Amino acid sequence: MRILACSIICLLLAACSTTPQPESYLLRSSVTPGAGGQLTPGGITLVSVDVATYIDQPGLVIETASGQVRTAKQNLWAEPLRHSLMDFLANELSQHIGKTVNVGLQSAGKDDVRLLVEIDQLHGTAQGDAVLVADWIIKKMVDGEPVESSYRFSQVEPLKGDGYDALVSAEKELLVMFAHAISKSIN
Repeated sequence: MRILACSIICLLLAACSTTPQPESYLLRSSVTPGAGGQLTPGGITLVSVDVATYIDQPGLVIETASGQVRTAKQNLWAEPLRHSLMDFLANELSQHIGKTVNVGLQSAGKDDVRLLVEIDQLHGTAQGDAVLVADWIIKKMVDGEPVESSYRFSQVEPLKGDGYDALVSAEKELLVMFAHAISKSIN
């Protein structure tokens, strides 16, 4: 009897000590890298993607109430969001524009159109939506003079299911729409 009780206690302790393994999500465009064409002088360069501090960390974020967020502990981005967003947007922009978008200031030619992006919001909501609010600036030379134009994107996308997989899918859809808006402002 004593052996049976010890065995049950050991099994209960073992069950309590197991922690679920975190799920990691890659932010990848469905567009093949470099699909836009060859790097060319006088092209387009995505210089930077700045990300709001509250989402610039591993956990996916849900807004639980107005101004209140919860960061997931078990559902994480597989790599820093500011880096994966840069690659994602560059690939999507290349597809929409029809030529390869250079990445990083060191890639920019003197006549390149320079693109600076700031992601202010990228999260889920308690109502089952994904939210993306972002700004971008286009800098270019026109007749030897620098010209700068600013734009804003704000969109909500309903999740097509429950859970973090659906949130990541909706956020990717929003980012594709965002890249399309950027490409229209460049063209």
